[in-house]
Amino acid sequence: MFDNRGTDDVYGPSRLLMIDIASGQETTIFPNASTPEHLQNIYTDYSGQIDISPDRQRALISDNQSGRGFEIRIADGTILNIFHSIHDVSSLEQIPKDLRERWRFRLHGIHYTTHGNSGGG
Repeated sequence: MFDNRGTDDVYGPSRLLMIDIASGQETTIFPNASTPEHLQNIYTDYSGQIDISPDRQRALISDNQSGRGFEIRIADGTILNIFHSIHDVSSLEQIPKDLRERWRFRLHGIHYTTHGNSGGG
């Protein structure tokens, strides 16, 4: 699960969490000790999202407030990809000049798709 409210003295920032339903044991997959320092404190107050890959080896999580998505290897919490939701709005004069070069959009979800079926992805 993506525990977007995981920030406290015991568990730290928002996290990708595995829970053993039988025992209740919680294991934080991401972030972990091998996560780069600048990504250790991801925190999204609401609307965090997770999508598990069809092979159940990877997960996509969205940190919507920062406009980023991460693909994480479930076995060890390694970051495989980072996605940035940005858009060039330099032509929009109603946006202050210092913000026009790039504007970060909230990322409310990121998903794996299925290719080659008639039902869409």
